[in-house]
Amino acid sequence: MNLDERLNRIVSRLEDPAFLTNSGIGNEIGFYIFDYPPEEELRVREAVTLVKKHFAASMKPRVVEVNLLDLLVEILKERKAYDKALANEMSWPGDQLKKKLAPIVKKDAVARHIATAAGDEADIILITGVGAAYPLIRMHEVLNNLHDKLDTKPVVIFYPGKYNMQELVLFGLLDTNYYRAFRLID
Repeated sequence: MNLDERLNRIVSRLEDPAFLTNSGIGNEIGFYIFDYPPEEELRVREAVTLVKKHFAASMKPRVVEVNLLDLLVEILKERKAYDKALANEMSWPGDQLKKKLAPIVKKDAVARHIATAAGDEADIILITGVGAAYPLIRMHEVLNNLHDKLDTKPVVIFYPGKYNMQELVLFGLLDTNYYRAFRLID
């Protein structure tokens, strides 16, 4: 199935009562990955906007988007580290930036912020901005820390790379083992 066909099936999948109640996934947590070629980022963003508009009109189910880059900025601002990180971003190589910001951008704190942003009113949480938040936020680390915070609501991660039910491959380059999520649409 091509990307257009998969994008066109998102709304019906999110409206499916079995999806909304996490039925048929063997007592696993309802984490779903919508993987796509990284070069299709803009098309996927447009599709997410249309999905949110569709559900905003009906208010059922209630969909909340959490953009990881926006969340990262929010955490840095709360900890009064944003201006320093921004000023030094170009002079710190990726690994050094991650090391310096790791004590501020802790995996559990990111997961808590996602749960708080979703709040009680959300029926479905859409996570976007995965590629933009890399390398400071790694998706498998977030998912591992979300298990105990969002165990009843479906979470859909829009992932610029590949997921084969065993590993996440961000941008087609980085391998990370993760097997507790399901593909949203095959």
